[in-house]
Amino acid sequence: MAVERIVSFVNELEKLKDTWASMETKVLAGKVEDRWVNLGTIIRLSSEESEEEEKELFRLQNRIIILQKREKFNFENFRTILTNPNRTIEIRNIEITSEGFRDFDYLRKEKENWTQDRITGIEPAYLIHSYGRGPLDLLNIKSFEEIDRALQANIEPYENISDLSSRYLFVIDGAYSSAIYIVAPIYIKFEEIRLSTSGKLEFSIKCHKSIEVENLKMNVILSSASANVDRFQLSFERKALAEGDFFVIDELVERNLAGIKGARIYLFYKDELMRRDWINAISPYSEEELRNDIISVVQRMRESVSNIEKALEEIDVAILNGIIDIEDNVKDKSIWNDLGMYCIENGFYRQAELIYGAMIDTITKYEKSKGKRIHKGLAFHNLGVALLYQNRREEAKEMFKQAYEEDKLSYGIVNAERMPAREALRKFFN
Repeated sequence: MAVERIVSFVNELEKLKDTWASMETKVLAGKVEDRWVNLGTIIRLSSEESEEEEKELFRLQNRIIILQKREKFNFENFRTILTNPNRTIEIRNIEITSEGFRDFDYLRKEKENWTQDRITGIEPAYLIHSYGRGPLDLLNIKSFEEIDRALQANIEPYENISDLSSRYLFVIDGAYSSAIYIVAPIYIKFEEIRLSTSGKLEFSIKCHKSIEVENLKMNVILSSASANVDRFQLSFERKALAEGDFFVIDELVERNLAGIKGARIYLFYKDELMRRDWINAISPYSEEELRNDIISVVQRMRESVSNIEKALEEIDVAILNGIIDIEDNVKDKSIWNDLGMYCIENGFYRQAELIYGAMIDTITKYEKSKGKRIHKGLAFHNLGVALLYQNRREEAKEMFKQAYEEDKLSYGIVNAERMPAREALRKFFN
């Protein structure tokens, strides 16, 4: 199974191998007797050119070292790294062994839902990782206290090994496993695709700036109830709608959709199939039918908001009367979050704002009635997300701050530093 995950990861990356220009490796290692052992590694692929270099970023006596290597990306060498069972890393003639690591696991959400992870940030990415023995076990020590004291007295001081590792890689401490992360940005994604009532094929494709648009093709097969009735291929030119390192291709294709029941879509890059999709056609409308349907859609939207408000009232009553255990519903597995994340993922940001605002109100009422503090970090964080999507940045920033304060109270300062609220503040408001 693990081999299949690695093969899937490699196959996805091979389709875009010409877009990767460089690879950066950072590794934090600890000295055990005469060997350096891997405590944490992150490897990132990039489309940006980079000077080849190897350097030492940090050293604590002869006990802890952080090394960095930048090199040109070579797909075959990269494949060898993944399939090498020893997973040994060599930088500046220092050989670092990776002991006790389990098989790699491949993380990627299906279709256009991009992986979100504290390692990748908000950008879409393929991610593969492996966890190993805990750092304390690897270093054969009972605690990090001696190392932490040395770090605090160092010429470049750090509070502890967690503080040091989060500065250069990700949080590493005695409570966590050692880890290897390999991150590759996702460079082609369907934003939207549909057959409209007016007889048009409309779609939007988001691409990284490294993509050669002339090598991007889309095959479309239109089908009736009984047979394929039309097929055509589209090629593209780069559009001016830039979004940071990405650009967007917006296309509208006029087609006669009479009798069309659906369409199969195949997106190719350099003759490699990147994505396939199936969409249902919408039957042509008369003006009166179209107007009636629009009225019906508006009514359903109004009813939807009304139903959300009713559901939130029912949750409030159930929580305050002890029918639902509030402690089980303030983190990821939350009755509010089931509603709220559906709204966020489908673009209903005002509805999400309503849901998480109600979550905070109910928790606050419960706290006052029971005299007991309940964690509100999830509610404040996701309310901040809903506000950020509405471009209400100052309000969103305040919600992320409150979520961060909640995380510190619930999990401690060190853990709060690596949680989503703190990451959001760093990413969007530094």
